[in-house]
Order: sequence, then C-alpha cells, then structure tokens
Amino acid sequence: MSTVSYQGIPGSFSHMTACTLFGAGAQLFGTSQFREIFERVSAGIDDAGVVPLENTLAGSVYENYDLLLHHPLQITAEHYLRVEHHLLALPGKSGDERIRCLSRVFSHQKALEQCQLLFREFSHLECSVHNDTAGAAKLVVDRADSSLAAIASEEAAKLYGLQILRRNVEDDPHNFTRFVVVSRAAVRVVDANKCSIIFSLRHQPGSLVRVLDVLSRRGLNLTKIESRPIAGKLFEYNFYADFEFAAGQAEAALEEISANTQSLQVLGLYRAAHS
Repeated sequence: MSTVSYQGIPGSFSHMTACTLFGAGAQLFGTSQFREIFERVSAGIDDAGVVPLENTLAGSVYENYDLLLHHPLQITAEHYLRVEHHLLALPGKSGDERIRCLSRVFSHQKALEQCQLLFREFSHLECSVHNDTAGAAKLVVDRADSSLAAIASEEAAKLYGLQILRRNVEDDPHNFTRFVVVSRAAVRVVDANKCSIIFSLRHQPGSLVRVLDVLSRRGLNLTKIESRPIAGKLFEYNFYADFEFAAGQAEAALEEISANTQSLQVLGLYRAAHS
C-alpha cells in the first residue's frame, strides 16, 4: 500500500487530488504545512507527496518552488484540478440576506485571493486566513457561530455538514490548480513528454537568452518560467522552467542547457496533464 502525504484535511483540494491520483488503496496523511510533505517524503516516511505549484488565478505557490530546490525529490506526475469554491456556513437561512449577516470568512490564503469579487460585493466581510480550505470549513462547525463562513469545496460541505450559501464564488470559472507528485526516487515514465528543471546562470549579459535559445532551436515548448531570489546573492536568481518534448529530445536538450548554466537540477521527466 502506498503512503501519500498532502497538505490539509479530508475535503481539501489537495486531498481530492491525492484520492484521484492514488485511489482508495493508498494510505493518505494530511499535514498542516507544505514543508512537512517534503520532510516526510525525504525521510522515507511516505512514498510520495502531492503539492500544488500554481493556480490560474492566484499564480505560483512560491513556497513549494523553494522547497523543491532544497529537497532531493523528483516530480513524477502532474494533475490539473478544476477548483470550484463555495461559500459555506452553518445550516440556516439562505440567500444574500444571510451573507449580509456574516462577519468573517475563513479559507486558505490562495483561495481567498481567488474570490476577490465576492469580497467586493460584500465589503463588510473580513477575510481570515486558515491552513487549508477544508480546515476552514471544520473550524466553522467547531465554533458553532452562525456569523462565520468558509470558502471550500462541495466535498467539504458534505463532510462537515455545512450549507452552501453561494456556489462558484471564484473570480473566473476557468480556475485550475496544477498539482505535482513528488517522490524520493526517479520513476521512469515510459511516455514522459514534460520536464521540470531548476537552473542558475552566470551573472553576465545574455545568459538567460542562451538557455531559451536551446529550447527554441530544438522546437521545445516552454510552458513556464519562474525566477526566485538566491539567498545571499544580491539580485541573482534561480530559474524554474517546464518544457514539453517529444521522444528522444530531452537528453540532448538538457546536456546543452547544462553547458549554458552555472548549475542545473532536473526535477523530473513525467507525463503532461491536460485540463
């Protein structure tokens, strides 16, 4: 039986993703912090971990990009989850009149960022950050206060007995989160067509262009590039990049990229997900 860690509790989007990827046969363990996932998998406590890397509305989860750099783990799969946020509260009256009686809304920071139109419409509502969306739903139940609400999934509403006051409060319906699976050992994916890397560059003109030129000349599709500051180095950065490739293209491209970088870490070769 596989053991898999995720951030949050049952009903969270990470939990839903872990269930989809590993099925009912896996033993799932929820953590309170993302770093605990990396620590548990690195230590061999869990076989794999499921972590979010980016959202189409709120952008990148920078903490997890930094954790990828500092832990010797490999990305072995990715999954795009359609994220539907609902406003949940204790059972009772419904409609906008009920929402106007609320005072505070709990959820994960990224979920709150994805629902700004709701808070513009009901400007009296106070945002309160919680570790995860499902945990916010459970908090509302535990406090038994009808003035409190949570933004979470329909699954969380069912699990914790909450009423959905308004469905799909995300700012845009095209709201997806990209999750990845991390593990200690590289898993050979026969049909891999996507690669994730971290690299640093010599602090000189044209260094990034030379790396991007490798991908361009070889016809490889760059799907993401992200920079993060290097601690202790003034305005120097690590770059995180994803690119798609066809069979036989990755090895030669990585060799050429390595020749044009100061350091290169391959995070994984895996099958690209599709929305």
